[in-house]
Amino acid sequence: MKVIQINSVYGYGSTGKIVKAIHQNNLENGIDSYVIYGRTSAYGHQKRQAIIDDRVFYFNNLVGQDLHVLKALIFDKHGLYSENNTKKILRKIDEIQPDIIHLHNIHGFYINYEMLFKYIRQHQIKVVWTLHDCWSFTGYCSHYEFNGCNEWKSGCKTCKFKNVYPYRILSNSANNYVRKMKSFDYENIVFVTPSNWLKKQLSKSFLRSHSCFVIHNNVDVTHFKYNLNNNLRSLYGIGDRKVLLGVASPFSKQKGFDEFIKLSKLVNDSYRIVLIGVNKKQQKNLPSNVIGILRTDSQDELAQWYSLADYFLNLTLEDTYPTVNLEAMACGTPVITYRTGGSTEIVEGYGTVVDQYDLKGLMVAIEKDTEDRKQLIFDNDMCGDYLKLYRQIVN
Repeated sequence: MKVIQINSVYGYGSTGKIVKAIHQNNLENGIDSYVIYGRTSAYGHQKRQAIIDDRVFYFNNLVGQDLHVLKALIFDKHGLYSENNTKKILRKIDEIQPDIIHLHNIHGFYINYEMLFKYIRQHQIKVVWTLHDCWSFTGYCSHYEFNGCNEWKSGCKTCKFKNVYPYRILSNSANNYVRKMKSFDYENIVFVTPSNWLKKQLSKSFLRSHSCFVIHNNVDVTHFKYNLNNNLRSLYGIGDRKVLLGVASPFSKQKGFDEFIKLSKLVNDSYRIVLIGVNKKQQKNLPSNVIGILRTDSQDELAQWYSLADYFLNLTLEDTYPTVNLEAMACGTPVITYRTGGSTEIVEGYGTVVDQYDLKGLMVAIEKDTEDRKQLIFDNDMCGDYLKLYRQIVN
């Protein structure tokens, strides 16, 4: 069996780590596995990371990518450019002749989704599509919960939001909605969502007639485990204060940045808030009781911070199934999360859920004594479940 995964990134970020884990598991289980990805950085240009696996292919042209970003920004046609890059990707797919194409994020300014799905239809290739957000069934955004928008249920005809990814000047939402509906309504496609929340959203969309399975994300517990580094306390002047940790990239308003700033005004000097994933401007303007750290791709460094924290706070205002919750819990750190999207599904039994913007409720949760720490070993076999799905589809 030949399987090609296609995603915006590989090996870093939540989706890139998931793709890599599935790819390695496929190879270990005799699957002829390949990966195609189109970006080396979510923001800006970085040198492509060294890939030692000759089954992982990077396709992009930075000039073409910048043009895709610019045109999408002006005309709101995200995913409808990068024609030359898409031709290269399709030639590689033609060379491999896969039984299954496993899609992840096909937004990210590196591929033309109409060309991709035209090729898939012509060759009648079976498709598994793991949705990590809501972009596939909206006319514009990847998330709508923060804005409280329900236009995606009826065609995105009067979309007025421009403050969320992928950003735009003009609005082409209604046309995007129709073009996605025509492209993605393919009989040989099976959807996967990482949360029950997202599956429920899909069931209300124009893709509701397709099969959808829930396969929860997982994390590598060989990296994310209790790993206390006492040097961090002295290095950052924390002393014996309690640590409230937040991790996001980017640390936007939607990911709860403003909520942490509000919280910093309520906690006393016995606490320190640590935010990992802030940008330099945010870092410069943080209150004195908030420690800001730029994004890190070091899993060991993250595990050390998770292990140090008394609580991991996820004050996200829109999310699908945040792996940062899983990472914290794997390091034995209790999670406090806002009641947002699929975030609440993770913490049941080992965490606290607070209503969005309920700072009083948040303070009550924080001031409780933390329970005995324990590393959680997640019993869901994400990679094994995908393997079963592949075999079910092919057979």
